Amino acid sequence: MSRESTLFFKIEPTQATGWQKHCAPMQIARMWSCLEFPRDGVPVALEVTKELHVPLDIFLSRKLGVDGQEEIAFGAIASGGVRVLDQEIIEGIGISEEQIEQITEDATRELERRERLYRGKRLPLKIEGQTVLLVDDGIASSSTIRAAVTALRQ
Repeated sequence: MSRESTLFFKIEPTQATGWQKHCAPMQIARMWSCLEFPRDGVPVALEVTKELHVPLDIFLSRKLGVDGQEEIAFGAIASGGVRVLDQEIIEGIGISEEQIEQITEDATRELERRERLYRGKRLPLKIEGQTVLLVDDGIASSSTIRAAVTALRQ
């Protein structure tokens, strides 16, 4: 995905049926695939794909939380083996390399379990060379979206 073809905008779930009026100037015809974060992103992504008539697939990323303070993300992982880390948080809290690796291993096992659960035997959509709209109902951690975008650009 090039910077020029990446579109970011927030859609509130309660506004999903009227969102298309805000997107008209964004050259919707260039969007070929819609990827959503499973669970809360599904209802929003379904509305998007209905309006755009594009295929829908899942895409997984998972926050790497600080032990005992899991709401604080020091990074995230995404499908495809991508990991992003926030060095400022790691250094500020004093997270060791061993802790980072253990938390990453645990998160990777959970991400792989969810991938098998949600995807089953379906193969991922082929998105190379396409414009992709990544949909979630809200982004609680910038780490998870950074990991997802990094993975999709590979």
